[in-house]
Amino acid sequence: MNRIRQELTVNLRVCLAALWLASGLIAGCSSSQNEGEVSGAVLVDGKPPAAGSSITFIPTDGASPTAGAVIENGTYRAMVPVGVVKVEIRAPRPARQQGQAVAKEGPGAEGPGGGGIIEESLPAKYNDASELTLEVKPGKNPKDWNLESAP
Repeated sequence: MNRIRQELTVNLRVCLAALWLASGLIAGCSSSQNEGEVSGAVLVDGKPPAAGSSITFIPTDGASPTAGAVIENGTYRAMVPVGVVKVEIRAPRPARQQGQAVAKEGPGAEGPGGGGIIEESLPAKYNDASELTLEVKPGKNPKDWNLESAP
């Protein structure tokens, strides 16, 4: 009987040790190790961009998911996969028609004739042909972006 009790105790200890090891491995693979929090300010010509502006993080490995955030009052915060990412920043404005000024910036602004058509206000080097990159590490990654609206 003692021998059976000893075997059960040993088996229980082995099972507990294996469970403890497995839980450590699972915790090591959690998203907190695969993502970093990227946050900061975005300024265009020294001012926050219009409402509806956004920032997108595209991993260069081609396998990790894309991440992004809306820029609110010139600030953003996003959980981004760890690694090198291409950054695209977009700041929409009402489409300009020849000879007419824009009364209000940002989405929802009424364009000439009440159309509300928008266009990109930033040069392509910040979005479609982005030259912006960032290396994201686990944990906090503060990053401010100071952009110029002129190409």
